[in-house]
Amino acid sequence: MKPASLAAIQTDLLRQVVAVAGAVFLVGIGLFLGHGAWSGPATRRNAARLAQGQTALQSVLDGSGTAAHHRRLAALPRRLRIHVLVAVASSLAGEQRQRLTELAADVGLLGWAEARCRSRLWWRRLHGARLCTLLGGGAEAVPTLLRDPRPEVRAQAAHWVVEHHDDDLVDLLLRMLDVDDASSRFAVQDSLIRIGRPLLDRLASHLSVRSGPSLAPALEVAVAVADPVLLPAALSLCDDAAPEIRSLAAALAGAIGGSAAVEALTGLLADEAPDVRAAAARALGRAGNWPSAGALARLLDDPSWDVRLQAAVALRSLGSPGTLFLRQALSGGDIHAAEAARHMLELPASAVRTL
Repeated sequence: MKPASLAAIQTDLLRQVVAVAGAVFLVGIGLFLGHGAWSGPATRRNAARLAQGQTALQSVLDGSGTAAHHRRLAALPRRLRIHVLVAVASSLAGEQRQRLTELAADVGLLGWAEARCRSRLWWRRLHGARLCTLLGGGAEAVPTLLRDPRPEVRAQAAHWVVEHHDDDLVDLLLRMLDVDDASSRFAVQDSLIRIGRPLLDRLASHLSVRSGPSLAPALEVAVAVADPVLLPAALSLCDDAAPEIRSLAAALAGAIGGSAAVEALTGLLADEAPDVRAAAARALGRAGNWPSAGALARLLDDPSWDVRLQAAVALRSLGSPGTLFLRQALSGGDIHAAEAARHMLELPASAVRTL
């Protein structure tokens, strides 16, 4: 092939590439302008609809809503209905919350959300559970999702239980703490903590019939909602075979307080497991039990640095009685005790509170 012919071919190819690129560019510009021409009026229409829907919703929530307000909301496209109701859902409580749920059912959103909860597609089940959590309803559809194969769906169903709990659902949440999936477990723990006082009797029963490491997530919930109802279980679990459970039981006993708790915690200061001794020392310090200062001071020469640290922190938190023992340790004969005491006495109070 002659050089002139090759150059001509290359020129033709370049022209074709430029022509195609130009055509694509022009089509893109046309689509963009066409979309703008179409979406501008659509956006304005939607804005007007939203404004009307929000006005109608406010009337319904205030108790002055009429059938016309309901029809106006029902006439909105579904996505706009969802937008209007969900936007205010988290800020409502009491009677207004009940009106929102009734309205969501009246305009067809709750039925649609519950149908999605039964979908074969997990992301639709998740969406349905979220809408039921926000808008209310779902009593027939959402509880079954607590056993859903997808952890995201189980977690959302657990959040729904917070406002729709009964003893059976609470028991089911407690059993769900045994699952291996961390995201579901954390969601269940959060839901149980948010349920609060209505949970206590079921949680106490759960703790009284279980033992071993699998009980740790339930004990973490118990520590967060510490109440005297849980003290018998805490005292019993201070003798559990698993060190992790004894440590959490110590934290629970310390959070509840009382003479029985202090007695159990003092006994755990001699536990064979360093983590348990450290947990007992920390609990006594947080309980503010100054008569235990002497027992805590004996841990300043413990073989474990963490135990020595927690004993020193506890002594510092007890005020003057604890500080006296720390100063005595400075001049004592044990280098480890002196080191722990010095470390604690030199720390500012703000730093001690973070330990």
